[in-house]
Amino acid sequence: MTPIGSVSCRLNSKTYPVVLRPEHSKEGYIWSVFTDPACRGKGVARKLLAMAIKHLERCECTAVVLHASNAGRPLYAGLGFEPASEMRLKFESATDLKPASVAIPD
Repeated sequence: MTPIGSVSCRLNSKTYPVVLRPEHSKEGYIWSVFTDPACRGKGVARKLLAMAIKHLERCECTAVVLHASNAGRPLYAGLGFEPASEMRLKFESATDLKPASVAIPD
């Protein structure tokens, strides 16, 4: 049997202080949703996502986060995901903590 799709999910552990009780702030994360191009449009990704969401729900998550490509947005919206804003700051290297695009005086 040849795999035709995949999805990954995890329960996030917070690396910063959680101000809410754990039962109100248990976040799941979904990534790496893939369907073989020959099988796209047949509900494979929707089924895999439904399974991942159900698993995270059984883990008592209170929210699920994913980062959507433009192509994936309609699928995720159809499953109840809402658009959210995220901003990122990337560093040139792990040892140089100055932002790549912002000059910071010494």
